[in-house]
Amino acid sequence: MQLRRGRDGEEFPSEKTELAVPDDNPGFAGRIVMRMLDRGVHIPGPVIASFVQNLRTKHPDETPAQIVGRIDSFFLNTVTASGAAVGATAAVPGVGTVAALAAAGGETAVFVATSAFYTLALAEVYGLPLDDIERRRALVMSIALGGSGSLLAEKTALRRGKSLADSVANYLPAPSLGKLNAALARRMLIRMAQTRGFMTLGRIVPFGVGAAIGAASNRTLGKAMVINAHRAFGLPPRRWLTVIHDTSGSEGPLELPPGE
Repeated sequence: MQLRRGRDGEEFPSEKTELAVPDDNPGFAGRIVMRMLDRGVHIPGPVIASFVQNLRTKHPDETPAQIVGRIDSFFLNTVTASGAAVGATAAVPGVGTVAALAAAGGETAVFVATSAFYTLALAEVYGLPLDDIERRRALVMSIALGGSGSLLAEKTALRRGKSLADSVANYLPAPSLGKLNAALARRMLIRMAQTRGFMTLGRIVPFGVGAAIGAASNRTLGKAMVINAHRAFGLPPRRWLTVIHDTSGSEGPLELPPGE
């Protein structure tokens, strides 16, 4: 595979590189990512819309940019708390590092699913609500991977939109989505192994230190996701294009559906 280096030093495929897999079968490794991702991408559109609407109802004078800031904070606080909780298990008498390692696997799935919810909430603010599951997967994974994922998605699109998010929402041909997602899933698993492997070791440090490391490492990864998302969506709309509707939900802690 030919790689070229971007301005930030990250390597990603050259323009002559084809998708990493010949078909839409992600393989065993890719299916691991898909299962984690699907907990977030299968959240119904009305739930995501209700989350954004409730933020707007509670802060009616705020601009889209300010609501985006609140969604950023919600995401970062959620993944930080989840990382701290996993790290804290190593300090529980009688539980120890074996349970902490087992919990870390589930926490990674929570991080990925929460990242999906975060991405879809931003899409709602930007007026790009996505109902198609394959398109949702493509957007979340291309953002999570940063430069390499963005380039792969935009190369697959019929033409480049106003932003990466616009390209995925409106210009990715449906027949290519499965093939694209298979390639992205494989790359994402490698990226998670590189970034989260050493963080898991830090979390299992006993005496409560692991909780602090877990919170800090998840917040670091969360901030990277936020930066990638802002690049992918571009500047927020200057004004709201839809009116506020009354909803009965809340922007409280996100409850993700249980894993299989």
